[in-house]
Amino acid sequence: MFLKSAYFPGFSYFTKETCIHNYYPAKVLAKLDILDMEFSNITIFYGNNGSGKSTLLNLLAEKLSCERKTRFFKDEEWVVGPRGGSVHKLFDECVDAVDLTLEIGENGKPIDLPYHRKFITSDDIFKVLDSKKEFNQSVVAKTKEVNETGKRLLNDGYSYRGLGDFERLKDYNMMRKSPKRYIESKVSKKKEQLSNGETSIQYYMDMIENDGIYLLDEPENCLSPLYQLELRDLILSSRKYCNCQFIIATHSPFFLSLEGAKVYNLDAEPVGVCNWYQLENSIVWYNFFKSYQDLFENSSNQLPILTNEQFDELMELLKEIQCTERFINQVRGNEEYLSKIYYLLTHYSDLQEIDLKAELGIL
Repeated sequence: MFLKSAYFPGFSYFTKETCIHNYYPAKVLAKLDILDMEFSNITIFYGNNGSGKSTLLNLLAEKLSCERKTRFFKDEEWVVGPRGGSVHKLFDECVDAVDLTLEIGENGKPIDLPYHRKFITSDDIFKVLDSKKEFNQSVVAKTKEVNETGKRLLNDGYSYRGLGDFERLKDYNMMRKSPKRYIESKVSKKKEQLSNGETSIQYYMDMIENDGIYLLDEPENCLSPLYQLELRDLILSSRKYCNCQFIIATHSPFFLSLEGAKVYNLDAEPVGVCNWYQLENSIVWYNFFKSYQDLFENSSNQLPILTNEQFDELMELLKEIQCTERFINQVRGNEEYLSKIYYLLTHYSDLQEIDLKAELGIL
């Protein structure tokens, strides 16, 4: 862990200026009035829309000089008094007021901030998606243009008068032999265009490196539940094995329930640490699915039957986590148990920590 805590300017800090509370981000900080915040290896800012999650991340990102791929538009100027006066860059002043405390190393000195300090937002993902889309559209337009040029070349023929006509002669011969090859020689290949979710998870895999601090703003955007679980496992593995620290703004239960995470409820007054399953959004999800409990438990729409390859994989996983032969024999002939256990084991971050009997509640 690199960051131990942060002091954020609260209500008392801004009382020296009577009108400052009307301007961003002072109005958010004054409302939260959180002051000191202790961090963990994984720290989560939870709150409904407008609660200040992104504001806190942006302040930390600026204070840490985090790398960010998309431009940050900060409404930072405010004017004292209705008739003008001194102009303050309020956002920068708030960043200056944030005070960070670093973790103490074994030598008794504060640990240096890592080289990798990144702020990753959903805007970054959309930028990647848009750039690929724009590039591929330009390839389509260029392909059409080159194809028309090649057709005119064939219709006009060629006359070789000197070296100046050599390239035209090569193009003419190539177009006559293979229009496809001619077009490929003039136009770049399209970039592979994955789904939004596939692009997102690949982006996170590319961006998250060893020894780093990563600020993630609502990473659930664009991600299906399965991809959220995949990113969840990436975060846990990076924390455990790659010396990474994460500060995440989210209201997704998949990230709120990250093992060992410290969750700050920004909707609470005062702001404080809370268990993820006590949060409003988590309870809403729980009550929603609970109201359809009978449908899930009694319908024939169960998890799919395992293929032979999946069955073999499951047997190896059960041996890996040292399940007893008696347990394996109990589940071997039960398709429902097999499918549930396979799903759990292939979506769990640490196989050694899982208690199948407790997780399934059936054996």
